Amino acid sequence: MWSETEIGSMNNEIEDSYKFARLAVDKAKLCLVNAASQNPPPRVGIVLEKNGVMLGWAAKGHGGEYVIDGVAHSFEILPQEHAEQALLAKLHFSDLTGASAYVTLEPCAKRNKGVSCAELLVARGIAVVHVGNCDSNPDVGALAWGVFHKHGITVKDFPGDLRNEARRDNAAFFAKFHLSRKEIGSASFDYESNGGQRILGRAGAEFKTRWTNRGLGSIYALDYDHNVCVAKNCFEFDQVDDPGRWLEDSDYTKPVHVGEIVIFRNEHGFALVKVLRATPRVTGSNAELHFAYELRYR
Repeated sequence: MWSETEIGSMNNEIEDSYKFARLAVDKAKLCLVNAASQNPPPRVGIVLEKNGVMLGWAAKGHGGEYVIDGVAHSFEILPQEHAEQALLAKLHFSDLTGASAYVTLEPCAKRNKGVSCAELLVARGIAVVHVGNCDSNPDVGALAWGVFHKHGITVKDFPGDLRNEARRDNAAFFAKFHLSRKEIGSASFDYESNGGQRILGRAGAEFKTRWTNRGLGSIYALDYDHNVCVAKNCFEFDQVDDPGRWLEDSDYTKPVHVGEIVIFRNEHGFALVKVLRATPRVTGSNAELHFAYELRYR
């Protein structure tokens, strides 16, 4: 049995965790994002605290504050800087050993240039990282967990209501990896996230494609409502004259190999999807599907 003192301590810890996660979500709302952009960046807010005292906060593309001797000092963030990177740089004089980080979006675990934010947090001795949402980008999503666990850092989730709020605030960013509005294009996503679903097409006439693992070089396509079929011996979209002619061999699921074209349908027409790469999850990477598509509306 826990003593009243222990219970009180745990309750205080829960209250503090919620307070700092709440603050991170609020600060992320300050991020400058054009939701109508073809490639909107994510909204990211981070709060650092130690022993229940806030050390600073930052919002990507906006700025933040860091605290010295109880006095808050404002700073701006360069467009290419990550929120975690900028805040840690401003706190270069502080001993962050044992501190906790609250980040609305999973810190990056790899970057084209420079050290990743996950590695920066490790290097500064952060003990606990609270994460709002996993990154939907299949190239980086969930990789931070591996970095943190490798170095003995505890990873905790934001409370459910704050995770959902942060995700709603980041709807434009997440849509990049779960929704394709163009009628011709390509996409790449982690098919083990979002129920394996990727939506193609305009609202009201969208095709809800679903996918699940089959192994390296192939994947299962699924549609329980309309069935799917494979355009046999057709490897380019212009080789498929009438997509409907392949429906005689349709089923709710079909195995699709790299290079093959699978056909989804709905009452508005057909979605032709050519699988370009299908990679199952392995250590240090995610389950990734890369495909090209062409939508043919009636």
